[in-house]
Amino acid sequence: MALYKTPKADLKRKYPLFLQLGLLVSLGLVIAAFTVPLPDGDDVVMMDDAQEIIELEDIEQTQQIQPPPPPPPAPPPPQEVPDDVEIEEEVLEDIELD
Repeated sequence: MALYKTPKADLKRKYPLFLQLGLLVSLGLVIAAFTVPLPDGDDVVMMDDAQEIIELEDIEQTQQIQPPPPPPPAPPPPQEVPDDVEIEEEVLEDIELD
């Protein structure tokens, strides 16, 4: 099913017009910015007499005191294990793979 737009709602038809209008407006703004006369700097008064004296202060290096490390945890008490436990050995058969 094809979707059809009405020619009134199609924006691609008006794209070149809007592009040219945008370029024209931006070019006009650039030309206006360069043609506006800037005020002369004759009315600016330079004040060389009043200079601020800057004093340097020595800042002491702060020392960070490290707290002592916590004591190591106490070892757990030994556990008694009965001696009569027997471990059976499992025999594994050799398997040859080609």
